[in-house]
Amino acid sequence: EIGTPTLHCETRGKWSHNIFTGIHAAFATVISAETKNSPRVIFKEDPAGWKGTAPVVVSFTVSAGLLNLENARDTQICLSVRETPASAITLTKYLGFGKHIVFGAGLLDQEHVHILPQNPYLSPRLSPLTASSAFGIGRADPVLIDLDEECELIRQFTARVQVENGAARGEFAGGKMPDISQPSPCAMRLSIGAHVQQVVFPYPIIGSQNRMRLARKSGYIEVKE
Repeated sequence: EIGTPTLHCETRGKWSHNIFTGIHAAFATVISAETKNSPRVIFKEDPAGWKGTAPVVVSFTVSAGLLNLENARDTQICLSVRETPASAITLTKYLGFGKHIVFGAGLLDQEHVHILPQNPYLSPRLSPLTASSAFGIGRADPVLIDLDEECELIRQFTARVQVENGAARGEFAGGKMPDISQPSPCAMRLSIGAHVQQVVFPYPIIGSQNRMRLARKSGYIEVKE
């Protein structure tokens, strides 16, 4: 009766509204496998589909910046139908006149909303990008984000670079002091002698406030912002 209306997801605040058309939807059960430092979930799909008992689970990718536009308590996550003349006619008796939201929940609703640092569909066999250049330093680990007690404001970013280049590792272990500068709002340039690497952050930073932790025996450098 209602056909196959086009679905999308939305983030809604008091004054902001964003629409995301690239979504994944399936009949599945969400299994939480998260820890404090590594939140993640597993989707157990119900092969019975419409005839099964599992609810519809929807996921989509959002820039962290968009979730910080407003207070998290004022942000709603919604699954909606794209408004067209046809959907307005067929769905009015189900959703109400002029309404197109199928389901909505608050951003901080831990029962219905899971916020993950990466796409849950990425294959675990994918490996991080490494610095292949002879003048690079090594692999950059994912940036860690430290939030306040209410998980609303960012306290600190921590980026770790593994010193894997043989020549750079030798200089670093020998006591060479790394240099650091800020070439752009979201990046820091880390160098050990002639070996240079960009450290990229997901949000603009104040480079002059950086702190470095040097682990010469373990072979890594942490940049805290």
